Amino acid sequence: MIQNVRAEEGGKKLVWESNGNCYHLTYPYPIFHVVTPEKDRLIVVEPDNEHSPSNAVVVDELGNELARINNPLASKGAICFGDVFYSKNRINLISVCPRTNYRCVVDGNGNILETHETR
Repeated sequence: MIQNVRAEEGGKKLVWESNGNCYHLTYPYPIFHVVTPEKDRLIVVEPDNEHSPSNAVVVDELGNELARINNPLASKGAICFGDVFYSKNRINLISVCPRTNYRCVVDGNGNILETHETR
């Protein structure tokens, strides 16, 4: 179980505990994250400089990448995922596009369940 999650070093380092051990991920730029409802995975929006527009990943309790989340708006010119947060107990990724942004609802495995234009 993932617990005591915190961002350090100006949001560039994500630190958490699981089964009595401490783990971390470090990036060159600030990241965004949420813990899945089951508390066994993290959804991390990585810096957009390497894997855009699909710069979000699912990692396990040990920090291993389980899946890269494909940006469903890539064909519409998506630039990157820009944020991740909970709304109404659902995980939301924001896909940043040139003219408008989209909210992508995902499950704990990184599957896209819905997309909605934001206003």
